[in-house]
Amino acid sequence: MKHRYYLFAAGLLAGAFTQSCGDSTPPAEPPQSTAAPKIVESPKVVEPALDALVKSKLANQRWEFQGLLADAYQARGYSPVWHHNSELSVQGQSLLAALLDAAPVHGLMLDLKLEKIRELRAQQSRQAQAEVDILLSEGALRFAQAMKYSNPVWEASLEADFLAVAKSPAGIHQFLADLPPHFEDYERLTHSLRRYQNFVDQGGWSELAAEIQGLKATGPLVPALKERLRAEGFWDDESSEAFGPKLRAAIIEYQQTHQLVEAGWITDETFRSLNISAETRRDQIRLSLERWRESPIGPNDTYIFVNIPDFHAEVWIDGDKQSRFKVVTGSTRTQWDAEREEHVMVSATPRISSTLEHVVFNPFWNVPNSIRTREIEPKMAENPEYADEMGFEIALDGTREYLRQRPGPLNALGQVKFMFANDHDVYLHDTPDKEFFNYPIRAFSHGCVRVDQPMELARLLVEERSPWPVSKIDEWMAKPEETWVRLTKPVPIHIDYIVVRADEAGRTHFFADIYKLDKERLSSPLGTD
Repeated sequence: MKHRYYLFAAGLLAGAFTQSCGDSTPPAEPPQSTAAPKIVESPKVVEPALDALVKSKLANQRWEFQGLLADAYQARGYSPVWHHNSELSVQGQSLLAALLDAAPVHGLMLDLKLEKIRELRAQQSRQAQAEVDILLSEGALRFAQAMKYSNPVWEASLEADFLAVAKSPAGIHQFLADLPPHFEDYERLTHSLRRYQNFVDQGGWSELAAEIQGLKATGPLVPALKERLRAEGFWDDESSEAFGPKLRAAIIEYQQTHQLVEAGWITDETFRSLNISAETRRDQIRLSLERWRESPIGPNDTYIFVNIPDFHAEVWIDGDKQSRFKVVTGSTRTQWDAEREEHVMVSATPRISSTLEHVVFNPFWNVPNSIRTREIEPKMAENPEYADEMGFEIALDGTREYLRQRPGPLNALGQVKFMFANDHDVYLHDTPDKEFFNYPIRAFSHGCVRVDQPMELARLLVEERSPWPVSKIDEWMAKPEETWVRLTKPVPIHIDYIVVRADEAGRTHFFADIYKLDKERLSSPLGTD
């Protein structure tokens, strides 16, 4: 509406009624104005063009990715990327929705200026639109960097990809779709994050009293236990004092998903796990999503994946999971490091990305010097027959003497090992010590990864990745010496460390942070789960 301001001319009184001795002349009439009211038009407020505002804000304000933003907008004459006819475009709406999902879906705690964007959008001015447009572009870059482009395995250029999107904003849909890791585990974990964030929003759960440790029978402590299980979705029945089969089954399900012995009652470990807060559980999921985004697997769809705290390995061929099996990983044994002045884990399995190139049947075990000195030689000193009984012998490599164990049923590597290049002398192998696979937490080795189903893995690799028929395995196994089989199609192998997994049924599994790699990165202490 056009505003008009009116100025009215007012006549001034020439005199006033007064009383004076000897003068009775009445005062003169005030002069009458004959001029019409004067109308003054308010000046029109003309905002600069949107492209000029964008250019000015880019030049005069500080932005993250300043150079890239300047290049992107300059290439389009500083016209807005995410607005059309002064409204947020369909592409802009898609981008804003993705930024709003950064925290609740992906666990990214980034400052994407979402509150500022909301406030500016409410102003509905060109100045605000220009700033919103740049903020959305800046947010897209921050989001993309955190989701994908900080991981060098992708070999992708954020600069090139964003410039292409800025030139043709319709490409934002594919750009956003390509950001999350395309792993089933990642997608399922995003649903776990939403669930546990809901638990936090609802107030989480209260700590259980110490008296609940050891609970396995009906009594007054049972209702509190049921309410704790209900808070995390493990109990949906009555709140009585009865400790019956249904409650026992609920406890076992909790223990199954928290890497605990399936006792069916409240063991000490179960009690400590139940008292880990909802906030910590949510943060563990956030960190696991981050580790998936950091994963060296990248775009590969054929690989072997070993998750250290899960104590499982998986084989993926052409995007399909072929097998999943138990593994034993390195122990948490520590020794004093004088240089670092602290105890360090000396047998922990390292995180490795390499390529599995050979399968070795009936392998020799070349004993590392540390194991020879610490474990083998003391036993040989106690029992002169120990070396012969266990199949140890001295071998030469040029002028270097080393201890090795001959192939056979007592060999520490079992019947087969799987070789890949790395700096830690770590590999996958069979083992004669099968009893360790019965434990939920299987950190018992010197650092190598022991495989529960080694021959199944060997058959799969020979069949899928070598020129040999599977029937050759029996022939190789019958030989008294070791046989090296080269894979003509080597398989990437990734040994990683992710403490939360969501299974195909949608259940969230929390693993022990055995090497304490996640402890410092969590916002609250992990505890002793």
